[in-house]
Amino acid sequence: MKKVRRVCLLVFLAGVLLFPFLNVCCGANPRITISEPPDGNKGKMKDLVSQVNTMSGVKFDFLTYSFKDGNVTIEIDMADYKNLTQKGRQRLMQLTLSTVQNSGVSRINRNKIYNFIADEDVAVSSLVRQLSDDVRADFAGAYSYFKPFGSGLGIILGVLVMAIMAALGLTIVVDLSYITIPWVQLAFEEKKHEKPWGVSIEAWKAVEEAESKSGSDYINPLSVYFRSKSKQMAAISLCLLYLVSGQLYNFIADVMDYFRGLLP
Repeated sequence: MKKVRRVCLLVFLAGVLLFPFLNVCCGANPRITISEPPDGNKGKMKDLVSQVNTMSGVKFDFLTYSFKDGNVTIEIDMADYKNLTQKGRQRLMQLTLSTVQNSGVSRINRNKIYNFIADEDVAVSSLVRQLSDDVRADFAGAYSYFKPFGSGLGIILGVLVMAIMAALGLTIVVDLSYITIPWVQLAFEEKKHEKPWGVSIEAWKAVEEAESKSGSDYINPLSVYFRSKSKQMAAISLCLLYLVSGQLYNFIADVMDYFRGLLP
């Protein structure tokens, strides 16, 4: 009886001492096996794994691809994944799930891989998917609410365009009158060296510059005015052109694309 107890005690102590090593040696990373996928899917799965590892920014391969006996196996390095910070896990999980979702793998196999990866860290994957669903702008849904007001808004925009063009023409007429007709200058001027009301700052500065150098050098105020006013007129004309042609929102979308790389 004593011998049996000694043997049990030795086995117990050996198990306690060797448990950490057994855990490391015997613990396997989670993996999923896709049985005999179509030929086109094999390369796409390999590209998917390569893309995740290349873009992840971590020092280890998060996914591993292997092909044997007609089956594709994808393995996750959960040991190194768990050593990342919470923010690092979220970023890696978001990148991986997004890459899987946008890959060219068939829908059935894509869903299998997506759910397999998400289930390995349910807390982080649920947070990533929830944030993506809540924060992403739903333009299709917004347009369904906006559509009934589209025709009315188009009329309002058309009226505003006509008002801008009329105001621009009136402003240019007033500026030219102020620059070229002396008694108009006298009528507008209330205080010396202060911009009169109703005259653009470009016209006022052109007259001021011409008067300041009248004794030493001749400056044509019209050339000064059109040199400074042309930039404003070009910008307004470009905006009105896009608006009237219905391409304004496409232009705004192109500008947004230039700043897409600023977001991680």
